[in-house]
Amino acid sequence: MTRKVVFLIVILGIVSLLSATDNINFGAKAGLNISDIHYSKDAFIEPDKKFDFVLGAFVEFQVTTQVYIQPELLYTKKGASYESSDSGENYSSKWETTWDISYLQMPVLAKFKPNQLLGIYLGPSLGILLSSEDEYDTKQTMNGETISSTGTEDMKDITSSTDLSLIIGSEFYYQNFVFDLRYDFGLSNISDVETLNDAELTNRTLSLLVGYTF
Repeated sequence: MTRKVVFLIVILGIVSLLSATDNINFGAKAGLNISDIHYSKDAFIEPDKKFDFVLGAFVEFQVTTQVYIQPELLYTKKGASYESSDSGENYSSKWETTWDISYLQMPVLAKFKPNQLLGIYLGPSLGILLSSEDEYDTKQTMNGETISSTGTEDMKDITSSTDLSLIIGSEFYYQNFVFDLRYDFGLSNISDVETLNDAELTNRTLSLLVGYTF
């Protein structure tokens, strides 16, 4: 928790210092998240990719001719999908579930622009947990009788309230439009409870975004 507090203080300090410059651009962006959850040890069930969205705003501060600092404020949905099935004599079962996690995410990216068409960036990000839910759908059939169950379970109490990650990516520019490809590499355990084999769970997210600079 201490490193997360220090990280937040550093973010606020950088933004305060850069706000004194006149070379500022504002923008908005939105796009697709392709996420899953990485287990530090073998998982009982391998997660599948989950498709969702991300949207937010950014501020670009010019430091030198080619170097920029870009804080962002994003609403982002992450998580993973899981599926399992089993069958036997006069018996079959299928289980599908989606772990749906949403964050208010605050990246601070150091960006290098070698030319007017391309930007390359890297930086830390702090996510504040907004919601965590498990959406499940199960079906069991035994001796010709089928029992189905669907619903949503709140997982916020067993999900870490913060998510520290490292973001790396590139941007392509066309007039005022920004085309953004990034990978969000989770660094902190998102589970607040003991897991099978004491595994740590971390977010992994590939994002494709389109933005506009005002």
